[in-house]
Amino acid sequence: MDLDRRREGLARALVIGVLAMAGQAECREARLHTQTDRLAAIPLYLQLGFEPLVRDDPEREVWERVIRLLSGEAGGGRVAPLSNREDR
Repeated sequence: MDLDRRREGLARALVIGVLAMAGQAECREARLHTQTDRLAAIPLYLQLGFEPLVRDDPEREVWERVIRLLSGEAGGGRVAPLSNREDR
């Protein structure tokens, strides 16, 4: 995304629009793939209900660091337990 256009709500509108179209097509699940270094985008994805899919302990540790960094907490920020569920 163009750095001059950040914080204008474009990404939020895009994701909400895509989710609305998916809902109209009777999709019951949405998946979003991102990297843990996308710190500007991850809060939006979390606000829209997406959750990290944690497959192993090293990945859990990375996501916990990301959540702590985003929340400004030194020791908090837990992610959901390991599971076999699909990512959202």
